[in-house]
Amino acid sequence: MTDLGISYIIHNVPRERNKRDELEKISGQRFVPVLVDKEHDVMIADDDEKIIRYLEKMLKK
Repeated sequence: MTDLGISYIIHNVPRERNKRDELEKISGQRFVPVLVDKEHDVMIADDDEKIIRYLEKMLKK
């Protein structure tokens, strides 16, 4: 993403799903990956293909 000029923050998530309280507060679930785009009020969780399509769409703008 850096090569594409997209700024981002990576948050490490515990391997054990029962320890993912912070992730659940953000996304409503305990699965990864999660993309949160605060600038556009978008949250995509547990679907890497949707995340890729969203980023491709945003890069075309």
